[in-house]
Amino acid sequence: MSRRNPRRAYDENGREIQPPAMSEAARRMTVRTAILLAVPLAPEIPPRSLWTAAPLGA
Repeated sequence: MSRRNPRRAYDENGREIQPPAMSEAARRMTVRTAILLAVPLAPEIPPRSLWTAAPLGA
């Protein structure tokens, strides 16, 4: 007989229940945070050009 880990959840068939994947909202916030953290690392790019259609040389 196999021993179960008491800290994990199991379904009625004895299989371990996996935790839910990252939600879409959490994924979007992670991407937004990564962009906000990366912007100061690229000082040669004018910040305005990141959200406008202006060419980088303008």
